[in-house]
Amino acid sequence: MGIHILRSRISKAVLSAVAWGVVWGLFSLSFASAAPTDLVIVAAKGFPADSLTIEDVQNIYLGKKRTVGTTPVVAIDQSEAEHIKLEFLKRVLHLTHADYRAQLLKRRFQEGAVTPKFAPNSTAVLKDVATTPGAVGYVYESELASFPGLKVLAVVPTE
Repeated sequence: MGIHILRSRISKAVLSAVAWGVVWGLFSLSFASAAPTDLVIVAAKGFPADSLTIEDVQNIYLGKKRTVGTTPVVAIDQSEAEHIKLEFLKRVLHLTHADYRAQLLKRRFQEGAVTPKFAPNSTAVLKDVATTPGAVGYVYESELASFPGLKVLAVVPTE
């Protein structure tokens, strides 16, 4: 009889945990489906180009392209903790996080390439891009409103 009561309590606890997980999952999905806008590649108004191809952006972030015109380019990258970083890696670089890090390390130590400067979040990226000559960064289009002094060099649609 004691085993039956214990099973009943465990089953209720498991069901309760599963129910809580479902509720939490639905709650989380409601925020995730609040769809961020497209990714945009931005630079300060004085940046020497008015647009960049996705290939240009790939080469900048992988350390293959160091200048635009005669201006040295500084790639500003997002923190690994930010969702936008995974979105950028997937949609622009077509790499996993591990592959991206491996390529950066290889280029840095074998070819002497300059790796991107890291910023903790999109606000910091926007500030760095606005104040660093030749800087290029990526944010969601909706985050750009608070920084009118920047120009969009490329747009990457999100799903």
